[in-house]
Amino acid sequence: MSQWRGTTEPMTITRLTAASHLPFGKRFDPQGKSMPTSAAHWPPPPLTAYPVELISLTTLEDVVQLYTSCGPQHLHVRGTVTPPVTRLGRADVLDIPQRWVAVDYDGSEDHTTSPQTLAGDAIAARQALPPSMRSRATLAVATGSAGMKPGTRLRLWQIWDEPVTCAQLHALCTSHPHPAIDLGFF
Repeated sequence: MSQWRGTTEPMTITRLTAASHLPFGKRFDPQGKSMPTSAAHWPPPPLTAYPVELISLTTLEDVVQLYTSCGPQHLHVRGTVTPPVTRLGRADVLDIPQRWVAVDYDGSEDHTTSPQTLAGDAIAARQALPPSMRSRATLAVATGSAGMKPGTRLRLWQIWDEPVTCAQLHALCTSHPHPAIDLGFF
């Protein structure tokens, strides 16, 4: 039987920390194309080798703290992971109901998200959410690929009153589809 490592609490996020020479973050060339992982860094060690930390997310201010305390060596997942896996896939994450919600918005290829356009991009992204999500307090942050890949790349964070699963978020967002909303919730 697998042993799950990580959070089962509805107000925490699971953080995995990679070895310093193996960042989890994507790497892109100057044209915005994904760069292959160096053979020297592949395969990475099993995730069981990475420390697991549970971080409280009860307010949007906690989300700001999450971002200011992380780097490319960190990976955040919604639920728990089961070892041993060498590459994290959806099948390796147990979907735990959470009160925090993070929705990726990969919108217009006409321009690229920058610090100067973030506020306007966030307004447009929020309007793409299902109506029941638009009125909630939302924190918008640029994703790791913003500025490296063309287009609007944002992650919209919300704190809900009741815990919700990825499956419930998927159902909600597919009931009001928008092509820029990434349905691959983590």
